[in-house]
Amino acid sequence: MRIALRSLFLGLCATVISSVAYARLIGGTEVTAQNPISQHAVRLSIVNDQWASSTCTGSLIESDIVLTSAHCLHGQKIKHIDVVFQDLAGGTSTTVRSTSFIKHESYAKGSNKDDIALVKISKTYPSAFFPVKYAFTFTDLLDMELGLTSTFFIAGYGRHQATQTSDLKLREGRMTGEKVSEKILVLKPIVPFSTLCFGDSGGPTFLVHDGIVTLIGINTYTFDGCASGAGTTLVFAYADWIAESMTKL
Repeated sequence: MRIALRSLFLGLCATVISSVAYARLIGGTEVTAQNPISQHAVRLSIVNDQWASSTCTGSLIESDIVLTSAHCLHGQKIKHIDVVFQDLAGGTSTTVRSTSFIKHESYAKGSNKDDIALVKISKTYPSAFFPVKYAFTFTDLLDMELGLTSTFFIAGYGRHQATQTSDLKLREGRMTGEKVSEKILVLKPIVPFSTLCFGDSGGPTFLVHDGIVTLIGINTYTFDGCASGAGTTLVFAYADWIAESMTKL
């Protein structure tokens, strides 16, 4: 399996992916309080200077840091970001206003390259939540014996049907790997079908290894109008950027 992992990540500088549509979770199932991802995934309500809001998803990776996609924060003058913690066990939600945010300096609108951002918050969120473990190095991934045939879980607060608006419920789906390109893991659907689309951007792609949720990617895009595969930005490829950027927030 380690050979499979090495072949998976040796292709990081392959062909750039085109014809993408930015992230909703199509298909999938509603996450319950018993699902550990409910303790890590959060909803972002991004309000611009015109008081229009958009929805993305994020993952709590430190006690005061949420990881999400750069394209969620790009191309608008942001007035504030509300981070919503939905406590599924308690049936309540807590909204925490962000104090600052930073997106990758090389991200460009319409691109899937360097689509990563951090949002800093205060620590006044429900005790049911705690930071997710994330694969921060290549060795972490080797230890999990990751391969393209692994089952990858995706989660987000986006739409679950293309013809409906989001009901703001966290859903989870399953996909498997296809290839790696430009620090992005390309995923393909499995049965039952699920994939990403609008609202799931920035949410977690993760593995469950030895009963522990491990974040490996950031939901980035989907193909064919949310009708087929998807792509996730690999967290471990941005280890240095994350560490440096947290000191600037």
